[in-house]
Amino acid sequence: MTDIELCNLALARLAIDPISSFDDGTLESSTCKRLYPQKRDAYLESFYWWFAKAQAVLNTLVGEPLFGYTYSLQLPSDFIALRKVEGCSRFQLFGTKYLYTDIKGVEIIYTRRITEAAFPPLFTDALSYFLEVDLALPLTEKQERQDNAAKKFINANRLARGMNLQQDPGKLPTDFILASR
Repeated sequence: MTDIELCNLALARLAIDPISSFDDGTLESSTCKRLYPQKRDAYLESFYWWFAKAQAVLNTLVGEPLFGYTYSLQLPSDFIALRKVEGCSRFQLFGTKYLYTDIKGVEIIYTRRITEAAFPPLFTDALSYFLEVDLALPLTEKQERQDNAAKKFINANRLARGMNLQQDPGKLPTDFILASR
């Protein structure tokens, strides 16, 4: 699936004609162009998705880091969210570009920005509902459509997160186990 196909899935749920590109000159395409990258990254950041997990050893940058740390390390260009810093208990994340620490060559586990083709089906479904929530009001001018999309997103999100957690069943939260009975 592509970014346009994902947007068209959200538009179809709103009974709106599909777009052919983000620049096809329609209100729908310009709204999708404005909202989609932010909604995709926000949804990737919102949870520890197994398929977006990455590992990297960070390069040390030249220059004086802030906050009294010894080293300034460059975060990967596809970085979205820090999940774990290996072998280092004292560190400071500075935006989405730098990690300050007292150790060189720190290894991190993080959520990375990936292409839509790598999204699992339940994640794609939930992301399209997440996008639909923000498209509904500007494109339909009906609060009811936005409210319905939000309810559908809650269910789709629960399914996507539940399937994601099944990749490591030892980490299933209690509320998920109870809800699945």
